[in-house]
Amino acid sequence: MPDGTIASWWKENEKNFETYSDAVKACSKDLGVSPKTVYNRCSVLRTIPFSSRAPKNGTSPALTRSPIILKGKMTGLSEVELRSKYDALYKLEKAVGSLGRGQFVPEQEFRSAINLEPSKFRAKADMPQFDQYKGKVAGVTYWAHPADIKKLKNEGVLQ
Repeated sequence: MPDGTIASWWKENEKNFETYSDAVKACSKDLGVSPKTVYNRCSVLRTIPFSSRAPKNGTSPALTRSPIILKGKMTGLSEVELRSKYDALYKLEKAVGSLGRGQFVPEQEFRSAINLEPSKFRAKADMPQFDQYKGKVAGVTYWAHPADIKKLKNEGVLQ
């Protein structure tokens, strides 16, 4: 069935139906094709939104629909809560800001504590702004307060 036949039928007859579903069924029946075929080829051909069409009884659809009533209080997440949940850079910045003096946290423990996937953690942790918070010794990277990292790097304990 060529697209032109379905498109021609659609352009001539679509306006005669109240719902998209009714128009698809009628086109399918008239042309002898599956409703899925009609749907796929006609979804971009709509000229008038079906929701704005008046029913046959002459009343406006907007006047006949019952209003939507929200039940209960709608709650959402604040920006801080959303970022704390999904923003890897935000999580990492908050975590390094909370590193206390005198405590060195192995990278694996640090990553687990802020609940980041290894790939997301690595992509952010390798940013230059975080170099001051980490040092390496014996193949293990430690995260700590920048003053502590600097001190032990100067003493040659950390790389």
